[in-house]
Amino acid sequence: MRHWDSKARILLLLLSLGLVRGLIYSAVTPPWQAPDEFRHFEYIKLINEKGRLVTYKDLSEPLQREIIASMIKYDYWRFGYAPFPFDPANPPQSFEEIVEPFVAHSLYQPPLYYLLSALFLSVVSQAEITVQLYAMRLFSVILGVLTVLVAFLTVAEIFPNDDFLLISVPAFVVFLPMHTFITSSVNSDNLAELLVSLVIYIMVRILRHGTSWLKIMVSGLLVMLGWFTKRTALVSIPICVITVPLYLWGRPFRATLSRKHLASIMAVVGAIASGIILYRAKLQALLARFSVRAAGYLMLPSRPLEFLFDREHYTPDALRRYGYFMQRMFMSFWAHFGCLKIRLASFWYQIIAVVSLVAFLGLLLFALRLTKTPTLLRKWQKKCLLLLFFCVVLAIIITILGMVRIQTVYPAGPPQGRYLFPVIVPIATLFILGLRELFPRRYYQPLLLAEIGSLFLFDLICLIGYIIPFFYG
Repeated sequence: MRHWDSKARILLLLLSLGLVRGLIYSAVTPPWQAPDEFRHFEYIKLINEKGRLVTYKDLSEPLQREIIASMIKYDYWRFGYAPFPFDPANPPQSFEEIVEPFVAHSLYQPPLYYLLSALFLSVVSQAEITVQLYAMRLFSVILGVLTVLVAFLTVAEIFPNDDFLLISVPAFVVFLPMHTFITSSVNSDNLAELLVSLVIYIMVRILRHGTSWLKIMVSGLLVMLGWFTKRTALVSIPICVITVPLYLWGRPFRATLSRKHLASIMAVVGAIASGIILYRAKLQALLARFSVRAAGYLMLPSRPLEFLFDREHYTPDALRRYGYFMQRMFMSFWAHFGCLKIRLASFWYQIIAVVSLVAFLGLLLFALRLTKTPTLLRKWQKKCLLLLFFCVVLAIIITILGMVRIQTVYPAGPPQGRYLFPVIVPIATLFILGLRELFPRRYYQPLLLAEIGSLFLFDLICLIGYIIPFFYG
């Protein structure tokens, strides 16, 4: 009983830290200075005003001018991303005068995050526009705190008696500066991250405790909700697929799945497939009316296998581009703030790269130790760790391929690290596990303090040394 009480206190402390840090970042970052924040806010506000789902026909010029006036007030053209120059004598009247017309609005995005945010916005819908924006940021902070909770629960399932990991993994999520920056801004990434994290948690429970009607149905529902949130949540589909052979591994097939479970799996798969086909067709038609290029930019390739095996994607130039993508994705996973204008000094990224390489080598040593000492972990724990590893690999591959696909129709920049946040729990778990492997057990307690202290210090350096000086001088 005392053990569970201590776990509850640890969880409460971690959640409180996540909430406080999210509020600090939300307050420190000036309005509209996070990626695409003005476009996300417009989508939410339109839904709030119309009381329904909206299309490009519902675009409001008065609303755009109101948002633009606030962007001017907070010096967006100095701190934010705007490829078109700003003329004080002739300020822009629409978002198409700020960014390229076919990505000037976020109405092409799936609607779930915006619907939920509109409900949250209704409480302060009559307030000044920046107050409404901060209310939306609060909603994102809450989603980020819930992800910390899921991280704690996932580690508690895989390593129920490992207090080191139970503290350090969610602490990694809490103190990762870029993660806090994104979860304190208006961005649909935050709901996608929470939903995928929940899918991973349920898959872990299946690998440990077995299947049930409820787990299968809930996982199917979460996959569908992810599809209606953002494309980055699509990683949950292959995660569920990979869980099946991991679950069946070493089990007699007849004893593994009953007819009821098979029927429920088929029902869930059918519902997901039908929903995706219908929604994709509807969204594609909607986008085609607005912009053929935008439709191509957002949808999956119609012939994914041909796209995947296109020789152009495996030339030396393409491989160099993938290396560049990995470098930029790595940097923006840890710390690349604002509208990607706030970068740390290069030596910080070098230090992080060295630590990450050490963690990876430690993970390899841990895998080697597992092969020599099979009884070190139970079989279901090994399956869970394999699942986490595949989650990270899948997220990286899908993100890079998705960016390659986008660049065939739109000259977008490299993929951002926030696209990996849906698998932040597996990344945090494997990272901490790899670092710990290099130290004897008697050093675990000082190592835990050193890890949390280092994360806290790094976060403080980012906030006080870079973010605040950038915006406030």
